[in-house]
Amino acid sequence: MFKKILKFLLLSSYLYTSYGKAANIFYECKNPGEVALTFDDGPNALYTPILLDYLKKENIKATFFINGKNYSNIEESPEVQAILRRQIREGHDIGSHTFFHKSCFTAYDDGTLKENIERLEQGIKNIINLTPRFFRPPAGEGGFSEEYCKKIESDYNPKTEIIQNILGGDGPKYNDELGIYDYDIILWNGDTEDWKCDGKTINTKDSIRSLSYSMSPEVSDPSTNGFIVLIHDVHEYSVTDVVPEIVKYIRGLGYKLVPLSQCIGRKPYKEERDAYKEKIGDSDDGLDVNSFVPSNDTTTTTTPESIKTTDDNNTDQRNKNATVKASSKAAYDDAESNSYKLIDITRSCVFIFVMMTVFYDFI
Repeated sequence: MFKKILKFLLLSSYLYTSYGKAANIFYECKNPGEVALTFDDGPNALYTPILLDYLKKENIKATFFINGKNYSNIEESPEVQAILRRQIREGHDIGSHTFFHKSCFTAYDDGTLKENIERLEQGIKNIINLTPRFFRPPAGEGGFSEEYCKKIESDYNPKTEIIQNILGGDGPKYNDELGIYDYDIILWNGDTEDWKCDGKTINTKDSIRSLSYSMSPEVSDPSTNGFIVLIHDVHEYSVTDVVPEIVKYIRGLGYKLVPLSQCIGRKPYKEERDAYKEKIGDSDDGLDVNSFVPSNDTTTTTTPESIKTTDDNNTDQRNKNATVKASSKAAYDDAESNSYKLIDITRSCVFIFVMMTVFYDFI
C-alpha cells in the first residue's frame, strides 16, 4: 500500500510540475486602429532623454525594453537610473530585454539565462520599485513559433518552446535554479529597421518603406489591424529623424498611438503601477538628464561588439520579419492557438491515462 501511495504522489507531482503554461505571446494590438511604440536596447544617456522630450511633446506613451548593461549600465550609472525614473513618472513603461542583450538560446545553453532574466528584473525593481512582466527576447529568438518561421522562410530553433515555457513559469522543470517567472513575450508586427539608417545611404524613407510592408493601406487598415512597432532609442538618427517621421506616417494612416499595456490588454508589472511612488515619488531627481557628459565607460556611447554581432547575424531575420503581410500574421495567430490547444489536449489525455493506471493499482 505504501508503494502505491508513493507512486500516486510522485506521478501527481510530475504531472503538476510538467503541466506548465507557456508565456503569452503578443505581436499586435488587440484593438483595431491602435499602435504601440516600443524601443529596444536602451537606455542611452545621450539619446533616450532627447526621445523622452519628443514623446512628451507629442503626448505619446511608449514602452522601453531595456538591457542592464549594453549602451549603459543601470547598476552603476546615476544618470541612467534617473532616466528610468523619468520614464515611469512620465507614463511610459519598462520591460525586460535581458541584462546583457544575449540571445536566449545562447544564454540557455551556457547557463546564463537565469542571470540575464533575474539580474535585470532585480535591477529594475531596485530603481523604480516595479517588477516588469513584459519581456522581449533579443532578436525575437525564443518568441517565433515554428509555423511563423515557415511563413517568413526562416529556420526554427526547437529550443523556442523551452524558452517560452521558462518565461511562462515552468523554469524549474528545466533547471532547479531557474525561477518561476510570469512574463508576457512581446514581439512586433511592424519593423522600422531604424538600426540600419545612417542618414545618408539609408534614411527615414527606407525606414518608412520597411514599416509600410506591414502597415500600408494595400495590406492593412485601421478598421481591422493594430500594430506593435519596433524602434531603437540608442541611435542618434533614429531618435532625431526616424521617430518623428514614423509618428507622422502612423498618424497619417489613421492609427492612434497608445501604451502597450492598452494595446494588448495586460498589466506591465507584477505590482500595481503606483508602487513606484513609494520609492521615487512624483518629483524629478534634480538631475538634468539632457546635460550628461559621457563617462570613460565606452558602453554608454559606443555600439558594443555584442550588438554589432547580433545585428549582423540577424539582418536576414529582420528583413524577412519586415515583409510579413497581414495574412501571415493571421495565420501565425491561428497556428499559435491551435498549437497550445493540442498541447493541452495531449496533457489531459496523459493525465487521465496515468490516473486510471494508479486507480487500477489500488483496486
